[in-house]
Amino acid sequence: MYPNLRAEIARKNVTDAEVASAIGVSVSQFSLKKNGKYPFTLIEAFAIKNFLQSKLSLDVLFAPEGDE
Repeated sequence: MYPNLRAEIARKNVTDAEVASAIGVSVSQFSLKKNGKYPFTLIEAFAIKNFLQSKLSLDVLFAPEGDE
């Protein structure tokens, strides 16, 4: 659902479990959010961006598939 987020996680060589822990959700909850089943909160989005130390804007990092 979020190809730029997936790519950034891979580039930073972190696991879904590490990202989930950083935003305070379970791995399964993170997976559901990452796959578009549930939305990320703004606080979670900022926490992910900060955890990944991403230079991408939130708009780009969380652009849905087809909007890259």
